[in-house]
Amino acid sequence: MVTVDLGEIQKLAEVLNHSALSAADRQALMKGLGGEIVEQSRSRILETQLDPEGVQWQDYAASTLRGLKAKGLESVVSLLHRSGMLQSSIDVQRKSSWDVLVGSVMEYAAVHQWGYKPRNIPARPYLGLSTDDIADLTELAALFLKGKIG
Repeated sequence: MVTVDLGEIQKLAEVLNHSALSAADRQALMKGLGGEIVEQSRSRILETQLDPEGVQWQDYAASTLRGLKAKGLESVVSLLHRSGMLQSSIDVQRKSSWDVLVGSVMEYAAVHQWGYKPRNIPARPYLGLSTDDIADLTELAALFLKGKIG
């Protein structure tokens, strides 16, 4: 589960609600915000290996490490980056003029996000918004709006 500071979300909502954007500008803004969320998610996979709440992902089990070593994959870049498919599959889709959907179409994406108890695979959330992520999105929206107004 992802916990988001509603105060930070409220700041972003206020910035957006007080803007009079055309449909094309709303589409451009949401595409930009969605793109930023994609980059934030990819950064979790490639760099930080922290969930949106700042918690370090659980390391591989000893049995998994042995299996990786046997396959010559012991020096993988990240816990969720072997081939790069998950990271590169994270994308943004427009749902409506004020909504975007960010996620992955990979079959195993949900297993990594929420874990899979039958196989003892722990959750390693890479999708979601941290307080810092929301602050970045708010700043990005404000810059976009300033460019439209100023």
